[in-house]
Amino acid sequence: MLRGDLPKTDRPGARDDQTVLRSELGTSGDLGTSGDSPSTPHRGPDFATGAGASAAGSSTAWSKPTGGGHSGTPSPDLTAPAPNRGDVDAEDKTIDAASLGKARVDSDDPEKNPFAPRPEQKEKKSWKDRLPLVGKSEPEAPVGRRVAERKPWFRVPTRAGQKTDKRNITAALVTGAAVVLTIVVLASFFMWNGKRETAALMQSPTPTAKTTNDPAPLVTEGSLMTADISKSLDSGQDWNATQTSDQVGEQSVGVACVTTTPNGQPLPKGTFLRTLTGSGDKGTAALHRVDGFGSTDEAKSYFQFRSTEIGGCQGSPLHVQEGYEITGLGDEAVAVKLVLQDQTPEYHTVVLARTGQNVNIIDVAQKDSSVSADDVADAARQVINRQCGSAAGLCSASDMQVKDSMPPAGGDEPGFLAAGDIPRITPGTGNWAGTALTKEVDVGDGSNCEAVDFATVSGPQKRQQRTYLLRNDPGAPAEFGIDEVVLTMPNTGDAEDLVSEIGDSIDGCESRLLTAKVPQKGEVKAKGAGGMEVEGRWFTVTQELGGNQKSTYRVAVVQSGTKVIYTRMNPEGDFDLEDDEWARVNKRAGQRATQSG
Repeated sequence: MLRGDLPKTDRPGARDDQTVLRSELGTSGDLGTSGDSPSTPHRGPDFATGAGASAAGSSTAWSKPTGGGHSGTPSPDLTAPAPNRGDVDAEDKTIDAASLGKARVDSDDPEKNPFAPRPEQKEKKSWKDRLPLVGKSEPEAPVGRRVAERKPWFRVPTRAGQKTDKRNITAALVTGAAVVLTIVVLASFFMWNGKRETAALMQSPTPTAKTTNDPAPLVTEGSLMTADISKSLDSGQDWNATQTSDQVGEQSVGVACVTTTPNGQPLPKGTFLRTLTGSGDKGTAALHRVDGFGSTDEAKSYFQFRSTEIGGCQGSPLHVQEGYEITGLGDEAVAVKLVLQDQTPEYHTVVLARTGQNVNIIDVAQKDSSVSADDVADAARQVINRQCGSAAGLCSASDMQVKDSMPPAGGDEPGFLAAGDIPRITPGTGNWAGTALTKEVDVGDGSNCEAVDFATVSGPQKRQQRTYLLRNDPGAPAEFGIDEVVLTMPNTGDAEDLVSEIGDSIDGCESRLLTAKVPQKGEVKAKGAGGMEVEGRWFTVTQELGGNQKSTYRVAVVQSGTKVIYTRMNPEGDFDLEDDEWARVNKRAGQRATQSG
């Protein structure tokens, strides 16, 4: 038997600090909050803490105009070259969209409209009054003409046949063209700038009201189990919602055997938690968690991960008692019964169900006995029907069924026992952990009754072994543990023959060895994955050592398809499992073998 201690890097620590739903159950100890890291599963939900949600917003300001001649500068020389569009763009590209809109352009206030006339501009002379006379000097004014009379800005004929000076005509044409060009440029700039400001306003970061096209959240407080729905768990109790939260963290309440914030899994778009308590003296309490995801594929992946967690309770002190198959509950669903083996046992019935993009977990805890899986599934049925429409998933069928089965695949080594499959020896302390899987089989002579060497027996195509050690139990004998050997045979017939040979040899050991006794024995019979038959036998064997000393072994040999599973434990005195517990461990070992190829 490989009973060397686990390497320090592989040793699992005691999980007694796992959060368990205790205060709500009236059990000893404080339920508290989970102090586990994101990768540590909960012993049970702690309903004492929660977190609120917060939101924050931000805004962006536009800068004021900094360039150009639009802030009180004198009117430009109308004879100067007109500005081109590129120059205007370079100067005005920081115009404040929030303050320079259409209203600004239409305003007569110079501080609001860069194009509005300034007061000083209104008092200046007309542009015609400022233009110089062009051409030759004027002849003397005719007699009787007032000297103060304004002279024309171009020469006009004074008598029939007199020609107008060509240079005066040219000057007039040039000046007129300049005026027209200036007006065109200013009008074009006005139109272009107005369009630019309108576009900027359309791109303003100012938040807008939510439209009817925005998707509704997948999960809300209305997605949660209510006090009325909790009546399905126990109609004789009054139920109250004691805590509701839309935040999940390390200090959040948690489902038994489930990590609060798992690593490497899809992140939900929304999560809600609610705890409910009953009024009875059994300390009955429920925890409902719903996670909504961005796609059905993400929800499927998350469901599978959670299924593995509750199926094996890896790294947790809880023992996986039973598994259930549920049909007609949303798109897919499973259930398990767990027990925390404390001085006062605490029982959990957990239902995991998915509808479309939503994954639900309902954990109902109670002391002394577990709540029926049918009752918890009925509560889950009502929850699923509240969500299936918005989650784009299946609702519950009218003929929903809950059947006894095996737990979902769990543990860190598919095909082998999970740590949660083995019960504690001492209530309130200890947890099991497996060593690394090895291809070298070494169980010595077994119980000295098997009459085969598992390391050399002919036939197996593959040999594997794993040893399970009990940690943090001060009453455990030295080198105490369980060996599990799995031999894969070429076909089911060869597997059946080897199981029969080993079983018959152990059963007849007393007749061959005077020192051997087989005081207890029993059958192992169960259904594995896909309905595969699991059959075998378990035994208690003692060997006299002389001097009133003896060795005790618990052994079993089981067939699952082409696989032969052999287990051996070395109890000492009262440090031992009960007969029915040992039978269940081997039933589970055969079932786990059917969950792996």
